[in-house]
Amino acid sequence: MQVRISPVGLHLARLREHMASADSVWRKGELEAQFKGKLLILGVDDMDPNKGIDLKCQAIEALLRQHPELVGRVVLLQVRVVEILAAP
Repeated sequence: MQVRISPVGLHLARLREHMASADSVWRKGELEAQFKGKLLILGVDDMDPNKGIDLKCQAIEALLRQHPELVGRVVLLQVRVVEILAAP
């Protein structure tokens, strides 16, 4: 398993500031409770059709076909980039 973070197109200082906000901390706790015991795959993209969101969904489908033991355990949470976090 490999984890790769590719913050292309994000203003990292603004993202860090946002993630430290009380609302973000609360939401993180809510997500942890909601998906407890699940393998959470997080996608953060704008809605540009060229971003490959459809390919991401196909990759998850292939993962579940190859590893049926993950069915019901894997959650793809796709988040749309908020304009305030987009790079200037």
